[in-house]
Amino acid sequence: MNTRASYSHHQRGFIALISAVIISAVLLALMTTAGLAGFWARFDALGSEEKAIARGLADSCINVALLALATSSDPARYAPSEQKVVVGVSAHGDLLTCTIKDVVHAGQNVTVEAYASSQGSFSAVSATATLPPGVRIISWSEN
Repeated sequence: MNTRASYSHHQRGFIALISAVIISAVLLALMTTAGLAGFWARFDALGSEEKAIARGLADSCINVALLALATSSDPARYAPSEQKVVVGVSAHGDLLTCTIKDVVHAGQNVTVEAYASSQGSFSAVSATATLPPGVRIISWSEN
């Protein structure tokens, strides 16, 4: 009887030890998953921010082209292709640029296409406007 009681006592200790190991492993897996989720969410937020910067740069090129069209004495002659425009300087001292890809005239309508990138995020934008008198925007969209 003494042997049986000793065996039962050791078995209960073994079960308690294995239970503690399993519970610890499950908690470790949950904490690792939660930590990685936060880690990847940071990169998602950074990617969204860079995409917004690229969109703003491309929009700037559209505005530069529309301003040139509005102030030109002969807007039909303004037709740059792959014209790089410096928009500003980043906080790190890098030039912020965009590119006016194309300006297509079709009667009184003109379509301007531009693109820009920021830290691997890319944005292409096109706008259609009516010329003269002035510039009246018909559509503006990201491609």
